[in-house]
This record gives sequence, structure tokens and C-alpha cells, in this order.
Amino acid sequence: MTARARLLRSVLVAPLLLLLAACGDPAVGSPPTPVGTPGGTAVAVIGDSIASGYGLTVPQAWPALLAQDEGWDVDDLGVAGAGFVASGSNGTTYAHQVDQAIQAAPRLVVITATDNDMGTDDATLRSAVSSAVLRLKSALPGAELVGLSALSGSAGDADLAEVDSVLQSAVTAAGGRWITLGQPYAGRTGLVQSDGEHPTADGQKVIEAALRKALAGIPVPDAASAATPGAAPGP
Repeated sequence: MTARARLLRSVLVAPLLLLLAACGDPAVGSPPTPVGTPGGTAVAVIGDSIASGYGLTVPQAWPALLAQDEGWDVDDLGVAGAGFVASGSNGTTYAHQVDQAIQAAPRLVVITATDNDMGTDDATLRSAVSSAVLRLKSALPGAELVGLSALSGSAGDADLAEVDSVLQSAVTAAGGRWITLGQPYAGRTGLVQSDGEHPTADGQKVIEAALRKALAGIPVPDAASAATPGAAPGP
């Protein structure tokens, strides 16, 4: 079961059961879609192990917490080890998550920079980032795109400056918003797992609180304007 499926199952169980009762089981192999609460906002999160809740249960990760606190439908597409260039635990890069986000047609896409791409050749990184952002913008012209600075328990802001800068430039050039959170959990007792990198459940709460505050001033498009009918994922 993917992190995305587990998140929907754990956080939005009741709406999912209602939808299945009304519509029947989806066809095998069809892409999962957000299951909404009335008036909810569909949000897709493209990210790494911080977003996917590495070492924790899926409902403890910040996307699930955001879903609970805001009453939003949140598709947590994050994969441990993944980046724009780096391949994650399932052998895919962010390009696969971009495909999934486009298929879900969310009204808000949060895409995170990641320390998994640290040390990548600059030209290679810029090309991969630009491709991902432009595909999202083209396929979801009415959706709000938000770029988020990389989160890490071991790498500092200076270490992450390049991966942050590349994504920030691409997102803002596409008309999206940029959020710099810094490292709200790093180096704080009880907020970092024993690996020194990933946040504990309390660390995830700190991330979610900081992000929720930052998102408060960002308008979210309504469902009708989020996607262009017939838009399809890129190659």
C-alpha cells in the first residue's frame, strides 16, 4: 500500500466508504483520486521521506496532519529517498509524483525541495526541476503551486541553499508561491528520530504548524478553475 493510499484510508475513511458505496470499486489499475469532504480542498504533496512520514505511521506525517486540521483532501505522494533527480525507495523520481498529481487534478500542489538532490550537477538539477514545474503549470493552469524549502534534521540551510534556490526560481517563474520554513525541528530535543535526519511525530507536528501558518495567506482556487479538462501527464 502506498503512502498516498494509506493516508486516504487512515485520515478520510468515512468519506471513502460513502463514495465506494455510491459508486462501486474503481477499476483495477486506475489511478487513485482524492476523496473529498464536503467543500474540501484537494491538495497534492510532492516530496521525500519527510513528507511521507519515514519511521512513523502515515497519519503522523505533516500532510495528514494538515488534512485533519484544515479539513482538506490531501494526497501525500511523497516517497522516501526521492528527489527531482534522485530515485526513491520505489525506484522513481519526482517525475512520477508529478504524473500522479496531474491525474488527481488538485487545486493546490505543494512541491518540496529535498536534500536527496544535494550534490547533483547544477544543469541536471535545473533541467529536472524546470521540467516538473512546467508540466504541473501546463496541466493544472488553475491550480495554486507552492514550492517549499527542503527540510532536514542533518543538513543546514546553507547546505540546502542550492536545491532551494533552483526550485524557488522555477516555481516563482511559473507564477507560484515560495515558502521558506528553515529547519523547525532540527536539533531540538524530542523532535528528531535517532537517525538524526527524520522528524519524530512531535517534529512532524512542528512542521505542520509552521506550514499551516505560512499557507494561511495563500488563496486556493475553486474546483472549477483548478484543471483544464483533458489535461494529461507529460512523458
